[in-house]
Amino acid sequence: MVADLGDVASIERVVATVLERHGRLDIAINNAGVGVPPHRVVDYPEDDFDLVMRVNFKGVFYAVSAEVKAMTQNGGGAIVNNSSVGSLLGNQGCPRTRRPSAPSTASPSRRPWRTPRRGSG
Repeated sequence: MVADLGDVASIERVVATVLERHGRLDIAINNAGVGVPPHRVVDYPEDDFDLVMRVNFKGVFYAVSAEVKAMTQNGGGAIVNNSSVGSLLGNQGCPRTRRPSAPSTASPSRRPWRTPRRGSG
């Protein structure tokens, strides 16, 4: 089954189909997203921004919402949300974005990503 994470009705259809076929939903893995070419913030096309927000942010939110609703009917379940390696490494294609030089003691998902100050490279 495939859902378009940019379309709430599509997400709800897939969850309903699972319930019809199997009677319950015990586990869900949300592993989808879209990417667009890197842009400077001042040049970021609104259509690209809307697509990324609709699929990567709202899509996951509404998928989890539909999945939780289905899972609570049968006492619970588990949801895994998978993200891109970009959440750990930043977008290496973007100018002026880099990983900090000193290793962080924080978990990889909590490491800060910074842009260098003007003139520092």
